[in-house]
Amino acid sequence: MALFIEEYKEPGADNVATIHLMHRLTAVAAAIGPKRVISELIPYIAQPQFYQIENDEALVSLGRQLIAIYDIAGGAAAAAETLPLLMTVFEALMAEEEVVVRQAAVGSLVSILPTLAPEDVAAFVLPMYKRTVLQEWFAARVSGATAAPALLMALPEGQIAEIRGIYSSLMADETPMVRRAAALVLPEWTHALAVSTAKQPSTSRFAVVRSDIYPVVRALSVEEHDSLRVLSAPAVTALIARMRPADFPTVALALIEGLQDDYSWRVRQALANSMAQICEAIVSLGIAQAAAAAPTPGAAALPHADTGVNLRKVLSIFVKLLKDKAADVRASAASVTADVAKACCGLPYTPVGKLPKRDPALDLTPLEVPGPLPAPTNPHSGGAVELLTAALDELVNDPSVPVKLELCSSLMGISPLVNKDQLMKSVVPIFQQLCRDEAVEVRNAVIEGFEIINEVIGPQALTSALLPIFLDLAKDTKWRIRMAVVGKLGFLARILGAKVFEKRVHAILLLALSDHVHSIRQRTCEQLGPVTQHLGIKWVVERLLPPALALYDKMQNYLHRMTSLLFVLNCVAAPENACPADVIERHMLQVVMAGATDDVANVRVAAARCFVEMIPRLDAKLVQSKIKPLMVKNANDADRDVAYFSGLALKLC
Repeated sequence: MALFIEEYKEPGADNVATIHLMHRLTAVAAAIGPKRVISELIPYIAQPQFYQIENDEALVSLGRQLIAIYDIAGGAAAAAETLPLLMTVFEALMAEEEVVVRQAAVGSLVSILPTLAPEDVAAFVLPMYKRTVLQEWFAARVSGATAAPALLMALPEGQIAEIRGIYSSLMADETPMVRRAAALVLPEWTHALAVSTAKQPSTSRFAVVRSDIYPVVRALSVEEHDSLRVLSAPAVTALIARMRPADFPTVALALIEGLQDDYSWRVRQALANSMAQICEAIVSLGIAQAAAAAPTPGAAALPHADTGVNLRKVLSIFVKLLKDKAADVRASAASVTADVAKACCGLPYTPVGKLPKRDPALDLTPLEVPGPLPAPTNPHSGGAVELLTAALDELVNDPSVPVKLELCSSLMGISPLVNKDQLMKSVVPIFQQLCRDEAVEVRNAVIEGFEIINEVIGPQALTSALLPIFLDLAKDTKWRIRMAVVGKLGFLARILGAKVFEKRVHAILLLALSDHVHSIRQRTCEQLGPVTQHLGIKWVVERLLPPALALYDKMQNYLHRMTSLLFVLNCVAAPENACPADVIERHMLQVVMAGATDDVANVRVAAARCFVEMIPRLDAKLVQSKIKPLMVKNANDADRDVAYFSGLALKLC
């Protein structure tokens, strides 16, 4: 401790040294023990000269370590000794101009609050909090708004009214940044308010929500700045879950309609992104309404019949978002359509995340096929599936490519909810049209989801309705489309079987083997593993091997010879249905030996790689007489890669 104090005497002299010293605070606290932390370390760091420094990184480190110092000092058991001094540090850091410093301090404070007794929170934390939110500089009030929900849940019941008044004043603060900080935590505040008033009668709880939450959400929805209004949708979602059911049409529905009519497309987009959560909250509200009216308290209840009426009204608003004049709004609405349908049916869903877009031509990792959905739990869904399916049908001709990409994703998500007859009449024609879309990205998206489409509509419908169009894409002018189709050959072999595959897909596979783009020929060869697994090595040898070996022609570009050898390599190395030795000897060995003496080094490398896979399966005498001499020669080749792979093969001889 003495060494730490000595080194910290001039914190501004060396910023790097100050940061390193600050990082060691927790280690120093652990080394000296709880008693000295209380008597020496905390009084030292509570001195203004310790934390009033112009080194933001050091202050961030201090803010993050306050929770650790509090724990080492004894946590809640020593709160009376540690908190009076620690609160002075928190107060200073929460008023810092740098955002990350304030965030670090608020994060530590929020972590400490649940560990404290309500009396300690009222005695030590609340006075500091009140001083913070009354400071003239807006940064302190921003920190106070962020910490408000956690403080509300930690305070004793007698102090709740005071913190409610403080939060309402922050929501009405003259500085937009403060109002935004308060609005960001409004959903958490609504939940905290519900938890803190849970022991009160329902009429009292609804009265608190009506007096505290209704006004601030209304005010937020008509804010001057759209950066604040975009936060209204999550706030409305939290409000619906806690409001009196009878107030839904006049309060929540009116707010949703107002957001849908907002002149800022960002606000409408935020509403679209929150629509699944809004529908889920409506279903929860209906369950609570039915439970309250149930003759047996605590009995499980289906949503109230009013739920369907409320959902239909909200879905009509959502359909308007799907037709919005702004493409970004339509895309956001389309991206959550499947989730909205699931939420209306009372089914679990995964909120849409902003995942990086995959290119199925370059990324062969199959999409995860979702498992079967459980039975819907809400019989009053407002006809969500039928309404949304019809709305998606209108997007198939949308001029925006991002909208159609999201349409593909939502169709795959909503299809399991559609009955088979409606699926063939409504959904499959949309997929057919998307397969022919002029945008490469859209055609790619359909190809990428082919496995999911198969799980939804079944192999028979896929074969009759989509396979012809899909195979036409194998002749697409864009090489990425052709390569994406080739990447599904193994999948087609699995669902079609040998007879149908040979009749419908065999010609496409041979065409891909001779494609003018080398990457497509390479991808075709790489699909031999799954094709062999599902159709058997015998079929591959009889139907594919002869035309593949015929590609080996020294009169053509060497890349075609590489394709022939790559085919052999993948055929021999297939993990399932391993290629028999007699097939290798009778059909493949001569071509590979010719490749080992080719004039092009890349071809000799490919031949050596083939020998690495072939040698363990061939007769030892054959290896010694025919293969080993070639590998001995190539192991001394001038090309390093040829020599390396030939050396690997030679070790196996």
